[in-house]
Amino acid sequence: MAPYCEDAPDYVNVFLHCERCDLHAILTTVGFAGLLTFGVFVSRYLRYRAWWWGLHLLAQAVGLAFVLSGTVVAIRFMGGVLPESKGGPSDTYVGYVTVGFLVVQTILGLCTYFKRKVEGQRIPAFPDRIHWALNWLTLILAYTTIFTGLWVMVLPWYYKVIFGAYTACVVLFSLFLDIATYTDLRVVREELIMEPEVESQVWGDRGRIIKQDHVVQRDARVETQESQPLLS
Repeated sequence: MAPYCEDAPDYVNVFLHCERCDLHAILTTVGFAGLLTFGVFVSRYLRYRAWWWGLHLLAQAVGLAFVLSGTVVAIRFMGGVLPESKGGPSDTYVGYVTVGFLVVQTILGLCTYFKRKVEGQRIPAFPDRIHWALNWLTLILAYTTIFTGLWVMVLPWYYKVIFGAYTACVVLFSLFLDIATYTDLRVVREELIMEPEVESQVWGDRGRIIKQDHVVQRDARVETQESQPLLS
């Protein structure tokens, strides 16, 4: 049980002593910072694997279930959204906006998958690019919500340090994978002669057409050319 803080607003002490507060924090943190973040990494860096969609869908679905469950806990047992004048925490407003974006982004993701694109076709603005942009906005808002919650609830300083270190690791690991992926695609571009529409899809879709596929296509073209008789 958290100690009673006389200097804190009333809602802080109510939340700290609410047996459901920890459940809300665990559900939303695991959902946002754990499962949904992992789902984004799968979609961004493992798309060339045949099983990426299933793992991405599983992570997003379970993560969404965690976040919605945490939201229900907040509404049912923690008073939901309280007006600012009555001491309502500011993270609730950001949290509800984030949850709304998350639901819309999930629907757009399903539309992206079932609305299959023709090979070589440019990536459409709807729903693909909107889903991509909303995904990053939702992720940024999710971490903002968690940080705001840690600040508002007057938790010990080491909670903020631990989550800050975790966030820094996520960002650095993402940058590392971006550099590695960019280097790999640059090698593909230098080694292989690709048609403009194929090249656009490779760079735009981050490896849906992977290097091995291009190597096979290149070798097939070379064998075809070598098998053709020379004109005298």
